[in-house]
Amino acid sequence: MNEVSGQDMSWFFDQFVFGTDSLDYAVESVECDREPVRRGLFLEQGKRTAVTDNDVKRIEKERVKKKEQPQYHIVVKLKREGEAVFPVDMQMTLENGETIRKHWDGRDRWVKYEFTRSSKAKRVEIDPEHKVLLDVNFANNSWVGDPAPLPFVKWFSNLLFWSQMVLP
Repeated sequence: MNEVSGQDMSWFFDQFVFGTDSLDYAVESVECDREPVRRGLFLEQGKRTAVTDNDVKRIEKERVKKKEQPQYHIVVKLKREGEAVFPVDMQMTLENGETIRKHWDGRDRWVKYEFTRSSKAKRVEIDPEHKVLLDVNFANNSWVGDPAPLPFVKWFSNLLFWSQMVLP
């Protein structure tokens, strides 16, 4: 294998063929908060500027009048729960349809990605193409912000239908 690929693949065989390490990646958490107006003392164009609570209220009112889109601070934490190490991709889809991809080498126990975007996170998925088939738990590889209520409604209506058929 090493001769054909031209790479040293012993790390792979040591973990998965000759070893007993398990591979499991998980989306630990996703936080999506609106970016607040910062309070405090700032240096802007060589001058000190103070932003107080009154200034914050004024700035927020101006943003509403101008109909500015709010900025969101998104923090995505990924975790390696198994002992095996394998490179993997993460894809985040925002509510406006934008997708962001990051590559993680998987060596650290966890990794944190931070983004500032004009839309909230809708979905985060580890290995979106499902290339890594050695993951022992695929259920923890994704996160969905606001799940669609349609599957629940369908399941509940089927349950209601069958309970009416069984009961006299």
